[in-house]
Amino acid sequence: KNYQIRVPGEFKNTDEIRNLVIGANRMGTPIYLRNIAQVKNGFKEQTWSVRVNQKRGVMIWVQKQSGANAVAVSKAVRKKLKEIQKVLPSDVKMQIVMDSSIFIKRSIGRLASTILWGGLLVFLVVLFFLRNIKGSLIVAMTIPFSLIIAFIFLYLAGYSINIISLAGLAVAIGMVVDNAIVAFENVFRHRYELHREAGEAAVFGTAEIGNAIMASTLTTIAIFLPIIFIKGIVGVMFKEMGWDIIIVLAASLFAALFFTPMLSSLLLKEARIKIPTTKVFRIISEKVGVGFDKFSLFYEKLLNWAIHHRGRTILYGILVFAVSLVLLNFIHKEFLPPTDQGQVQGTIETPPGTDLAVLTHIMHQAESLAVKDVPERQNIIIRSGSSPFSGIALAMGQKEGQNYGRLMMQLVPKKDRKRSDREIAHDLAEKIQKIPGVSDVDFAQQDAFAQMAGGGKPISIEIYGYNLTVTDSLAQLIKQKMEHIPGITGIEISRKKGQPELWVNVDRHKASALGLTIASISTTLRTQVFGSTATLYRKGGNEYDIYLRLKKSEREGMNNLNNIF
Repeated sequence: KNYQIRVPGEFKNTDEIRNLVIGANRMGTPIYLRNIAQVKNGFKEQTWSVRVNQKRGVMIWVQKQSGANAVAVSKAVRKKLKEIQKVLPSDVKMQIVMDSSIFIKRSIGRLASTILWGGLLVFLVVLFFLRNIKGSLIVAMTIPFSLIIAFIFLYLAGYSINIISLAGLAVAIGMVVDNAIVAFENVFRHRYELHREAGEAAVFGTAEIGNAIMASTLTTIAIFLPIIFIKGIVGVMFKEMGWDIIIVLAASLFAALFFTPMLSSLLLKEARIKIPTTKVFRIISEKVGVGFDKFSLFYEKLLNWAIHHRGRTILYGILVFAVSLVLLNFIHKEFLPPTDQGQVQGTIETPPGTDLAVLTHIMHQAESLAVKDVPERQNIIIRSGSSPFSGIALAMGQKEGQNYGRLMMQLVPKKDRKRSDREIAHDLAEKIQKIPGVSDVDFAQQDAFAQMAGGGKPISIEIYGYNLTVTDSLAQLIKQKMEHIPGITGIEISRKKGQPELWVNVDRHKASALGLTIASISTTLRTQVFGSTATLYRKGGNEYDIYLRLKKSEREGMNNLNNIF
């Protein structure tokens, strides 16, 4: 028989590691690892710390995949956390302290509420002007009809109900009833002024203004049509909105030409207009009628003057247009308005080389200030040092490193506080800046565009040159000038001071005489100061690093470094 020869070398327990023979003395006595080193179970050196609501904690950052629905992911995570909590020890509690989907759900809720209130106000305005309940109902029915068509389109096109799509519906909801009002008013005129039958009035009244309604709607659609062809980030944002408005307007045209006449033929069968007999409605109707009569008289006089003074009318129109162009220069312009997301996030920077214990103490002071001065908070997290997911943070435009701390707060809903998230961030940053040991504070709240574009500052100034000392001084000068400009915050220079370094200059001749190379010296220094993984210890299906390093008291200070070789 043939046998394989195998020499197992894995450690079965920590005692085998302690009793590892690493050599022998001159007498031949074996030297064990336990004779020259301490072998013990421990944890990796802490490079960062987290506090959640003023208690020590561990932060888990859940990042959704590209294209995934943030609200659906948040819902699934919350469901899974409830299952995990059941198997954890009773003294370990999990809490969601930051959730970006909350802002999305609140925004969608506000937009949905706006659409509902908008529909109600449209009905009341139509009732106010038409003074006919049936007519108001006929016109108002156009809104749900058009919205249903829009939702069917969203489903078939693979879109979701989000802030952009709802914003498009909110914009279009006021235009939806325009065609229906024109169609109903003409049907109403044919029915009660020309005394046609309800069916005839619906047919002839709609046919009379059909071409005009179609032309009016198509010109409005033509305004929004170019939006769906825009490329880049703007196209991603507003393409869906453009489609929503176009579909809703097309649906409103269909409703005005077919749906409104059909309802009118069914609801306008009475030979005479029935005016409600309630005292309140009668008084309101009379007041509105008097107001309409006065307005009609004023409009008649104004129109008559304009017809007989065409030159002046055109001149006044040109003047108004010119004045509007001048006033346009005094209106602030920006890509997207600032949004209150109910969160405050900021970075606190200390000098390079700051010890984690010192940074943690500074962050505790910042936490105390936030707890004292921000009663609007729901949750607060502070993080000191460089986190394991620093790559994600850097990709989002955040600053990371051993000398950085981060403070994050979830605020109560906007309706329950007087200050905006930007005001809270500005006030808190000014106070944290005064903490001894803090070199810079950046609590600038990112706008929606910056977050969608992956973070970063909205304004960037680049300085080119061959002399780094000169470019650094110019950058400092520009920063000082910009700090005095109102409305600017979070100014920073991208090139930071480097980490303090100790240089080890090797005497190549002496090293060669001792059989040492620069590579071996570098490896030894790294192992003894920073440590290295010598091998792995496996137990119970888990792997543990066997980490080799000098103990702390022997690797700190210049004298200890000089004594390594």
